[in-house]
Amino acid sequence: MVDTLPYQKRKDIEERSTIRSLATSKNGFYHDDIIDLSPKSFLKRPFSIHRSFHKNFEWNSLKDMSLPPILASITHTVFPHKFEIFYKLIENGIGTNELKQMKKGDAFQTLGPLGKRPNLAKWQKEGIEEVHLIGGGVGMAPLMFFGQALKYYSFRIKAFIGIDSIDTLLYKAPFGKTFKDDPSKAYVYIDNLRNIGLHSNDIHITFEKKDETSGINIGLPKTNYRQGFISQPYASYLDKLDVTDNILVLTCGPKPMLKALEKITSEANIRMKVLLEKRMGCGIGVCMSCVCPTKKNNVEQYSRVCMEGPLFDSKDIDWEKL
Repeated sequence: MVDTLPYQKRKDIEERSTIRSLATSKNGFYHDDIIDLSPKSFLKRPFSIHRSFHKNFEWNSLKDMSLPPILASITHTVFPHKFEIFYKLIENGIGTNELKQMKKGDAFQTLGPLGKRPNLAKWQKEGIEEVHLIGGGVGMAPLMFFGQALKYYSFRIKAFIGIDSIDTLLYKAPFGKTFKDDPSKAYVYIDNLRNIGLHSNDIHITFEKKDETSGINIGLPKTNYRQGFISQPYASYLDKLDVTDNILVLTCGPKPMLKALEKITSEANIRMKVLLEKRMGCGIGVCMSCVCPTKKNNVEQYSRVCMEGPLFDSKDIDWEKL
């Protein structure tokens, strides 16, 4: 949970609110120089980690790492010292536009890490060898961090990305330190996936806008990107596989995409875990604003995304009510 205003600015707003309250109770009106009618955020915003960075390890060092799965879980002792969140600016969004005004050196409040921790070593013991990361739009952002962790644990990884426009993936800011090549030609998700060790053949992308790829070189085989929804090429991809019982799907994105993938993975008898996104007030299970319909042993219930999630087994979600 991330505050969208620097600490000092948040403190000033709280102090002004106190002054306004006193002015109202004492005089029955606000003084002109105290009134500020511009919209302000009051609650922290829930974010997943997009990427983590480690001391003495280059961002792209993961692509050269290859450990036997039996050793991966006991050698995973390198912990990050810095992390990154990735968010989409909404034109009239209060919180994200406040975040945009943050400057280097600003201090702001955070609360975390929150939610249940996934057990990747347990996935190995359950026979999972290959993980498919399937993201829709900004839903791909937290799956990048999963990709880093999965690489440490020596899972094979495939990525399937659905986006409205390939051009929106082009970096608009100079993240030169995380790319050896020209950052102006780097594409969000695609180049990040390459830097954690995925080959171009392992990355599939769909886009909604027609003739999107004219004049754009994203470095993928032409058979790996097409117009449409990501569920369509994913179903085709599965049809070509002989073995699927060692595959796990991790997905995050819009509900129509998730529901389509639930049908596809159920028919293919593939396990799927879903990162659910919900508005949150507190992030610690008190306000109950992030509940989602689930069912355990055919018993319907509501689960808190911030406490029981955010990662849920597909079979535990009540898809009809979601």
